[in-house]
Amino acid sequence: MHEPDCDWRRQLAIERRTFDSSCADTHLKYHLIEMYRGRYFRTRERGDSEAVFRARALDAALQEVPLVLAPDQKFFGGIETFRQNRLPEPLTELDYARETGASQGRGRRTFRQGFDHTLPHYPQLLELGLGGIVRRIDRQLAARRAPQARQTLAAMKTAVEALSRYIRRAAAHAQAIGRDACGARLERIAEAPPASFADALQLVWITHVVLAAEGRYADALGRLDQYLLPLYEQDLKAGTLTREAALEDLCHIWTKIEGMHEVTNLCIGGLKPDGTDGTNDLSYLCIEATRLVHSPSTNLSARFHDASPDAFHRACFESIRTGIGFPAIFNDHVNIPMLESLGIPAEEARDYALVGCVETVVPGRQQPWGDSRFDAQLVICRTMAEIESLPTYAAFWERFLRLQEEAVRAHCDTVNAAIASAPPDQFPDPLLSALTLDCVARARDINDGGARYRRCHGVGYMSLATVTDSLMAVRKLVYEQKQLAPRQLREALEADFQGYEPVRQMLLNGAPKYGNDDDE
Repeated sequence: MHEPDCDWRRQLAIERRTFDSSCADTHLKYHLIEMYRGRYFRTRERGDSEAVFRARALDAALQEVPLVLAPDQKFFGGIETFRQNRLPEPLTELDYARETGASQGRGRRTFRQGFDHTLPHYPQLLELGLGGIVRRIDRQLAARRAPQARQTLAAMKTAVEALSRYIRRAAAHAQAIGRDACGARLERIAEAPPASFADALQLVWITHVVLAAEGRYADALGRLDQYLLPLYEQDLKAGTLTREAALEDLCHIWTKIEGMHEVTNLCIGGLKPDGTDGTNDLSYLCIEATRLVHSPSTNLSARFHDASPDAFHRACFESIRTGIGFPAIFNDHVNIPMLESLGIPAEEARDYALVGCVETVVPGRQQPWGDSRFDAQLVICRTMAEIESLPTYAAFWERFLRLQEEAVRAHCDTVNAAIASAPPDQFPDPLLSALTLDCVARARDINDGGARYRRCHGVGYMSLATVTDSLMAVRKLVYEQKQLAPRQLREALEADFQGYEPVRQMLLNGAPKYGNDDDE
């Protein structure tokens, strides 16, 4: 079937012209999925299951949102399908406020509570297709009797069927505007597993978009070079795809990522589950697509290990030196043992990917990532307030550690309380659950013990360099060299160095600094 002359370069120029970061708050300000979902919440009775209610609301919204396929977009799906600058007629601002208010009033999880920064199990999606996932749910429904399990499974089924119906709706739209090849591709993947490289890209992409449309941010596409490789090699062998055409397809997807205007992590290279190197031709094509599109949103991550090819290293470094800064480099010999220490088997730890900026995740097997920031400078400040009662540096150090432990525990208590304030029965996640391993088999929501492994919550230790420099300055200048009296340093800090410029210069220049390869 003839494919139109879709040029990702022209589309990329459009995406960059239409987004002005100086007015990001007004860019595509109407969230149509939330509006239509709110209308459903407002006008329908909930019934017995919050999960089914939310899945049906998603289905209703996906049947209402506008369908957009620009002339230079080879693949369907993007931010313009659920966020726009104008309301569909005859809706008014009052309508929008009422419906979105109903949606927001129902609430949803936040990033800290485990909502976004997530990665479904795309290999299973490509293997089974949406129809295969529905059939797997049906088999569990036939075997389950407990009401809660059946409601959870019913919600997953409704959500997956909603995605399938949306794809069919998009297929009909594409065919109606003369985009027969795109329409046929969408029709093929509405239920069946993708049978080609391009079909797989389309299914992964539209799934990513719908998950984002639910209000998520910074989700990942995972190890594309691994799960797309079988269809890539199949199409090359059959003569239905060339390496150049595959690169063009990747550039189309990279352009769509740019259009979403958010961080989307893509992972290449690294060890395979069997412990062998996973670098392949698609790894290099992903690097080349990143160089060509040159988007800050395509957060390409490259995994290195001792057996990574030198050519892969060079390709990564050549891309970084263009100024795009990608790929980010990750060390398998650090990350894999870290995951194993959390109880994740080596075979699955070797399959890790990244979400968001740099966060480690086992694809499709965990709840969404969450993190928070612990400001260690505040602990230094609290310790400094007591410095006159601490006669030695050892005493100062021990007091710092004790105060830090107390502060970290309080921080973690706050995080755990936030997570507990979003119980799974009130804030279920049926679509993501259906796309996460073991949720269907366990008949449990992803946030209710359905996922194979527990969520990771990373506590970011902020101000490491400042804390290190502060500790070294106190040790050297106060306790070892005795150039500063404890009271003098405390008073200088309390005055923010007003009238204490010599003290500030001494602290600035008189002690070693973090990051200078100084073992001390």
